[in-house]
Amino acid sequence: MSEGHSPHNKLRDALQRLAATPEEQDAWLTDIFSDVFGDEAKNTHCEELALELHNLLVASSYLIETGQASKSQIEAVQPLDNYLESLSSQKESGFWAREALFKDKRWELVRQLAKDALKAFPN
Repeated sequence: MSEGHSPHNKLRDALQRLAATPEEQDAWLTDIFSDVFGDEAKNTHCEELALELHNLLVASSYLIETGQASKSQIEAVQPLDNYLESLSSQKESGFWAREALFKDKRWELVRQLAKDALKAFPN
């Protein structure tokens, strides 16, 4: 596996997307969904930002065992993942609307938690 595509880098990339500005997050989501949804990609929700991180953390024991991430790095990401998980219920569906990236103050906390977690990941 090349360095650029290692799970460790993917984990850092997912954190960087969660720490990004609303404009950058919006652009990334539109880009990844444009092939499937075309012009409607702008109307997709933003769960993918959280799912990407969560799916990588499912493999955290593997990442630790293979030396691709340390236990302290995984622990640094947990508060963010736990917070996003707490918002994954139906009653919080407004949080996952695309415009929430710009308007919902909870996304500011997500960005800060992601920035905090990134401190555990050297460039």
